Amino acid sequence: MNLNAAAESYLSLKRSLGAVFRAETRVLSSFQRAVGNVPLEKIEPQACLNFCRGTGPPTRFWERKHQTLHGFFAFVVSRGYLASSPLAEPGPKIPRAFVPYIYSHDELRRLIEATAVFDDNCSTLQSLTFRTLLLLLYGAGLRPSEGLRLRCCDVSLGDRVLTIWNTKFFKSRLVPIGSDLTRALKAYHARRLNLPMLQGSDSTFFALPAGNAISLHRLEVVFARLRTQAGITRPSESRWQPRLHDLRRS
Repeated sequence: MNLNAAAESYLSLKRSLGAVFRAETRVLSSFQRAVGNVPLEKIEPQACLNFCRGTGPPTRFWERKHQTLHGFFAFVVSRGYLASSPLAEPGPKIPRAFVPYIYSHDELRRLIEATAVFDDNCSTLQSLTFRTLLLLLYGAGLRPSEGLRLRCCDVSLGDRVLTIWNTKFFKSRLVPIGSDLTRALKAYHARRLNLPMLQGSDSTFFALPAGNAISLHRLEVVFARLRTQAGITRPSESRWQPRLHDLRRS
């Protein structure tokens, strides 16, 4: 079997299992361009090393590429398409320079208060939407994408439980929430019912004025504005500024 056919078979399997696999798809496409559509048995260990290593100083992307190829070659070996993997093991261990930002209570309060900048918008619900969403991400420790994917039917305010479906590593879980967060969600939900419910009870819990879902990109842009408004920043020489995902870390 040639590389292109094997890669497509691998990606099709992963997608059928519910994996998004966007980054891995890009890595495999790049590997196919680098090596060519050769028979699997013609792929040399040095070609794998050269692709993963790239040029310049080692980065975490080297590690990511190695992890992607490791999964791919494990698949083709398990299917009998290849006798053994040409990928050198173990993979590289790149030192982690990144340190998550832990928000103080005062910083969290300022972030929440900063959502008032949306009060002047045409939709008066914008401010409450982003305020409640930030409270949820912090109070329930959700990933941003999990909060955005919540449907109305996933939020049981009576039982004070959130149902999180098909998240990282294809797992689902129940998340209990406290009374304060429940009250905030109830206040938002009462206003949310005035927006279009495009899919009935399957409609997204957090929605834009037209009733459609909020994209992660839009939330990231909004958060950057709120962070600036709240005056939350790392020193100018820092490579990373405080992130939306760091609410979960906090």
